[in-house]
Amino acid sequence: MSESETPARKMKTPVVLCIDDELIGLRVRRILLERAGYTVLGALDGAEGIELFAQHPIDAVVLDYAMPGMNGAEVATRLREMRPEVPILLLSAYLGLPPEVTSLVDVYMTKGEGAPMLLKKLHVMLTLTRPHDGQRRQDHTPE
Repeated sequence: MSESETPARKMKTPVVLCIDDELIGLRVRRILLERAGYTVLGALDGAEGIELFAQHPIDAVVLDYAMPGMNGAEVATRLREMRPEVPILLLSAYLGLPPEVTSLVDVYMTKGEGAPMLLKKLHVMLTLTRPHDGQRRQDHTPE
């Protein structure tokens, strides 16, 4: 059992699954989130992300929208079927994704909003979605 897998570590450090087909974006996000105190798992496509999600206790997902094979909406749908209580933050370079896409996730933001906003929204999302009753909150994270 590695240090990141110890029970005490799991309780203190939220595990964030990042799914993005762009390797550089995935690496930058991993560094950013690890420096902020998160444990990070990364996947380069939707299928790999779904597999990691099924195998690990994930506290939150940061999901890219535009990916080959399965887009973020398709991945979010599959993740919701598996564990609807896990919050999902959808990242996109596209402005104004349709409501049928954004309704699948807890938070939607554009990549242009930057790292500080990503950290803020992820923190708020995790804070509001970690009640002990297992219920997923129904509102969206405020700006």
